[in-house]
Amino acid sequence: MISFSSIAGRLFVGLSLLLFISTSLYAQSPSLFFFDDFETTSKGWYEGETEKYSFKITNGGYLCTNKSVSGETFWSTNSTYLNPDKEFTYQFKIKELGGYASDGAGIYLSAGNNKYFYFVINPERFEYAIASSENGKNTFLYEYYGSNTNKRTAAIKPRNVTNTLEIAHKGSNILFRLNDTELLSIPYAGSGFESLTGVFGIFMRTNMTVVVEEASLYHDVQIKTVPNLTNGIKRENLGANINTIYAEKLPYIAADGKTLYYSIQGNPANTGGTMDGDEIYVATAAAEGNWNKSTAIGKPLNNAGPNAVISVTPDNNSMLIMNQYNADGTQKGSGVSFSYRTESGWSVPADVVINNFYNRANTNEYSLSADRKVLFMTLQRDDSKGDKDVYVSFLQKDGSFSTPLNLGSQVNTSKGELTPFIAADGVTLYFATYGHPTYGSADIYMTRRLDSTYTNWSEPLNLGPEINSTAWDAYYSVEASGKYAYMVTAENSIGDIDIVRIALPQSAKPKPVVLVYGKVLHATTKLPLKANIQYVDLATGKEIGIATSDPKTGEYKIVLPTGANYGFLAQKENFFSVSDNMDLNDLKEYKELERNLYLAPLITGQTIRLNNLFFDTGKSDLRKESYAELNRTVELMKLYLTMTIEISGHTDNVGGDAENQTLSENRAKAVVNYLVSHGIDASRVQSKGYGKTKPVSTNDTDHGRQLNRRVDFTIIKM
Repeated sequence: MISFSSIAGRLFVGLSLLLFISTSLYAQSPSLFFFDDFETTSKGWYEGETEKYSFKITNGGYLCTNKSVSGETFWSTNSTYLNPDKEFTYQFKIKELGGYASDGAGIYLSAGNNKYFYFVINPERFEYAIASSENGKNTFLYEYYGSNTNKRTAAIKPRNVTNTLEIAHKGSNILFRLNDTELLSIPYAGSGFESLTGVFGIFMRTNMTVVVEEASLYHDVQIKTVPNLTNGIKRENLGANINTIYAEKLPYIAADGKTLYYSIQGNPANTGGTMDGDEIYVATAAAEGNWNKSTAIGKPLNNAGPNAVISVTPDNNSMLIMNQYNADGTQKGSGVSFSYRTESGWSVPADVVINNFYNRANTNEYSLSADRKVLFMTLQRDDSKGDKDVYVSFLQKDGSFSTPLNLGSQVNTSKGELTPFIAADGVTLYFATYGHPTYGSADIYMTRRLDSTYTNWSEPLNLGPEINSTAWDAYYSVEASGKYAYMVTAENSIGDIDIVRIALPQSAKPKPVVLVYGKVLHATTKLPLKANIQYVDLATGKEIGIATSDPKTGEYKIVLPTGANYGFLAQKENFFSVSDNMDLNDLKEYKELERNLYLAPLITGQTIRLNNLFFDTGKSDLRKESYAELNRTVELMKLYLTMTIEISGHTDNVGGDAENQTLSENRAKAVVNYLVSHGIDASRVQSKGYGKTKPVSTNDTDHGRQLNRRVDFTIIKM
């Protein structure tokens, strides 16, 4: 009898290449989902040798040798996606080359939680075993004994001849077949095969050599990929300036694609040495797509505990950090926190509060939207579908985030999701998953938000076999342009896992956005200022997002998604912002635009342009897109109760003088009427029209005439 005690196994997990072809295995058989004839090493099987075992792909076969003579069993595994409730057939073509007469080799299937099944044959005695094992205890579904010839089968072919072993879920049964002969059929329900994980492999007993000639999985599932994928998508390793012999993890590319944040695990140079879980490193882009040598980001963000950047706001002046910190920069505990750029460096991270937060899993991951308003995370909670799910929380007025909301069954599965990334457009979500059909253990998928509920998403689509590799793939990050994605992979890595860059095809990109950049400047001195940035939807007046400017240089960046008319401005105490606007309702492609923002000091005599006022041509009726700008002026007047202002209207030189004068007067009056109707005393505001008499630019160009058509306010008294 074959005994499977004293097991010293090794689990080597790889991934598969998707193929869809037909088979004559059974009538109406599933399609071929995984196939390896071992002509290449591309499927990720383990190769290596010790004094006890050897695994090697050679001459179109997987040569497996168990050198042990003391009862040890070894196995080597691969992994594919598997939905065990659907029909499937595992098929191995195995040739035994040598071994003890009492032992055998065959198929191994994992059911997780230290449970597995095996189907083993002994060509020397023409015997076989079909069994399950849980926590080292074997249960034989069909056992054999060398002394009982009734447990033998003539279907087994002798040593040095190929045997074809099959384990199949067909209808309501699990079938075990050998060389087209059915040996056993058991009911599927309650068999334990319902828990198969997709991990499978070769199982061999003491002092044995076998060669696997083919390994196949026929399965009734399809991997749906994003449309119009092109061939030749390259996974570009970022090279020695980024990747090391250690594990690079959690890459986050800044919105402009010029700064990369990531973590290195186990580097002796880390604050906590080789036992330091993760240390944050930062690198800047060099010419021709290369990267300058990365450096540790330093204190207070790095300490002896695990450290990682979760998200960086588009302005590159604020970041969400893994874990929480004490005031001295030491680690306080799990969670997330915010750090801000200061004149002397990054601030000690401040705790982020998520209401009703708990997580039953040992790990979690996060992603913050570009507007800072929405936080995605993967957690295991009471309403999870099984393992970790993707959740979302929303920024509250008190600075906390709302109770996590499950994204729903369109995104989440029973097998678990991880590493979410919300793109700059605010609607395209990338995430890794074990539960959607994959090429291996975890693949990157893409979905888009369809409405404001955050529970209605498009069907998730796999990014395809050239982005998802024959190894574990996760931690996906995309720059605002959508040109490049960054992720980690164990495939062809310098060390444990490396960071790679991928030039994305159009169908795998997020929706287009505009990256607006510039400086916040004093309107009079033109010196840089530290300020908060706000951008609003002019149609609704709703604040869309916030940002900050660099405290030293005044530089800022914001990302504006397609589909709205935006107003944006800087905010600072004792200043009034000269706002700007941008209509992106018809945006078709990514753009970068420079716009400096000016802050005018609130002093007597200061004239400030109200940029975001909108009138129909030749009319003085205010359009609703003007309300956000006017409400801001109302708030200013209510804050400074002694301030008196003059509203002045101006036109270009197109049209007659009298017509322009009347139009400028009526537009100024329309603004005054709005302010008074919203609670501002009429004695504090006056209006005047100047027609075309005070141009600020030439009237010889469209742009110049646009600048001359304006409404200003001048502070008469503070």
